[in-house]
Amino acid sequence: MNPEDKETGVRKQRVVALRHGSTSQIVAIGFEDSNGGDYCDATFYLKVAEANAVEGGVELPPASPPTDNKNFVIYEGTLTYEDQWPSEGDYDMNDVVLKYHSTLYRKTKDNSVYKIVNEFTPIHNGGTYTCGFGYQLHNIELSAIKSIDFSDPSSSRYESGQSHPTIILFDELKSALNKTFTVTLELNDTPETQVAPPYNPFIFVNGRGKEVHLVNYPPTSKADFTLFNTDKDVSNPSERIYYLTRYNEDDLTLMPFGINLPGTTDFNIPAEGVRIYKTYPRFIEWVKSKGENNTDWYK
Repeated sequence: MNPEDKETGVRKQRVVALRHGSTSQIVAIGFEDSNGGDYCDATFYLKVAEANAVEGGVELPPASPPTDNKNFVIYEGTLTYEDQWPSEGDYDMNDVVLKYHSTLYRKTKDNSVYKIVNEFTPIHNGGTYTCGFGYQLHNIELSAIKSIDFSDPSSSRYESGQSHPTIILFDELKSALNKTFTVTLELNDTPETQVAPPYNPFIFVNGRGKEVHLVNYPPTSKADFTLFNTDKDVSNPSERIYYLTRYNEDDLTLMPFGINLPGTTDFNIPAEGVRIYKTYPRFIEWVKSKGENNTDWYK
């Protein structure tokens, strides 16, 4: 239940078992599935029929009902983009690089999300174009948003004329580098699956119409749809396939223009002017497997 690390010999704690001191008949068993250390990812009570059958060990602490502001989950990661879409360009995938850290606050009664605090920090500008950044909560309706607060309202805004809630953080990357942009959203109670970060994040290049999204994430209502299937882009909007190019003319491998690395905040940014699969040789196999294999290619 608590396996030993084969390299270090250290036993990794994954399970705790705590007895109820008043009767010694109940044992609470908690499992930790990641690195959170709260041992509440799966929780069971084991009730023993015979009184005082359980001896020793650590007693279960007194119960204290959780409050909404302590019931939260954190998402973080890195986003990186190639800004020359629909051209393949140098395909170094380092033109816009951002870190994100999002905290979703949930109601204790049903785990619906009622507040989100998003923090985005642009950390690298590898291109020469003028790039802005925004994100769309494309799985919820406009009416799901109760209020929005920006840490930098002079740069960030809630964009009108969109089919889904869309937030622009900045219009020009160079002046935004290494600044943290915080957006606090108050929501009508919403299932977590509909608002799980990083949402539909995108850059826009040399103007608002030329958007670049992650693979198969839809463009917003402000995007210039005439750019699809021009130059090296092989999107198929009628099939909801977006923002892809071929590895080469004879290879059916489809390559992204934007990448999300969830849980990764120490990404070693690809070399300037060198195609990303030259900097990271395992990248191609990761793409070919649609993200199933070589998931640590960036390491």
